[in-house]
Amino acid sequence: MHKMDFTKSFIKVLLWAMTMLFLCAPVHAQTEEEWLQRLEKIIPDYPIYCDSDTITIKEYNQRIREMAKAHEEEGMSGAEFFGILFGVALTISFIIGSIVIVMARREQRREAEKERKWMEDKKDEITQIVKEREQRLATEQEKPFNYEELSSNEKALYILRKLGCEINVIGPANSIDSHKLTQIYEVDQNKKLKRGRISVVVALDDLFVDNLLIEYEPHLGEALQPYLQSKLAMPLLDAEDILNSRLEWIKENYEDMDWDEAFVQRKRNTVCEMNDIPLCGHQEDTLAIIALPIDALSKAYDVLCYIPFGGANSPEAMEHRSIIKYWMDKFSIVPVFFSGSEVVYQVDVDKTSQMANELSLQHLAYCEESITQSDMGLEDIELSIERSRFWYFWWD
Repeated sequence: MHKMDFTKSFIKVLLWAMTMLFLCAPVHAQTEEEWLQRLEKIIPDYPIYCDSDTITIKEYNQRIREMAKAHEEEGMSGAEFFGILFGVALTISFIIGSIVIVMARREQRREAEKERKWMEDKKDEITQIVKEREQRLATEQEKPFNYEELSSNEKALYILRKLGCEINVIGPANSIDSHKLTQIYEVDQNKKLKRGRISVVVALDDLFVDNLLIEYEPHLGEALQPYLQSKLAMPLLDAEDILNSRLEWIKENYEDMDWDEAFVQRKRNTVCEMNDIPLCGHQEDTLAIIALPIDALSKAYDVLCYIPFGGANSPEAMEHRSIIKYWMDKFSIVPVFFSGSEVVYQVDVDKTSQMANELSLQHLAYCEESITQSDMGLEDIELSIERSRFWYFWWD
């Protein structure tokens, strides 16, 4: 089959070349020359006018013959030469092009044949894989669901799905760094916002999972959604009152100490600049991105209705919710990360840097550990607020 295609292509090329040579060859009209030769035989002395002179037909024909002889001795004209050369070049180009096309088609057929043979070799293997998968799916469908057989992490993810969340498990925290996690979160957030959802990253540590199970396991079943709706319907609290009360309580606890020495004069040697989501102490914990059914960033504070967070020496969950709403309105913050004891907010640096002094006191009121469990002072917190895209809080 390949030989026949090559023969056809060669015949086409040969016919094309012959046509070009024929078209490029000089064609001389013989009509006038024959007529003058015949006339010369009849009346050779018949006068004709040529080049401002009168000569006989015989003399005129003699001139033509001499010119033709000289032309033959000189060889072909430049135009004829270049015409033939152009025809030959086109012929060679056509031949080369035809050969390239034939070789390309032959290579395509060879690759197609290789792929067909590979598919035949793999057909049995693929068929077996599909069969095993179908059997596994059929077995899983027949097996009754048993919530109690799930691991703690699986139970937490199951509850979040029942609350209407979409879950994308990233994997263990030690498989990714903070910068890459931040990039993944921002891409996912942009996609989910277009679909009326808000994304947050969660670390499934023991405390996070335990808080989730304690909050929602008693309401699994038909009572789960009504319980969620009751939390969403709770009124917001006065965030400024909450922060002021907590700040006063901290001052009372430190009344026996010098306030300036404990909080104002304390200063570290380096400034904490946070431009990625931190992964402090979560190397073995599973990370997941949770897409919450919250239809706009303006309602991002409702994340605390889905993810229980707070208590002990941190604000209660509904207090967190109110403080988030307060900071959202003033500084455009967005909650982006939760573990059992940590929360991270993304912020508008331009807005927060203008009020860094006021915010440093609010940060202290919100999370006392930001100073008491570190070597940072209020001035350090101010500088961090001025330069960071993220706020990180941790409660002991």
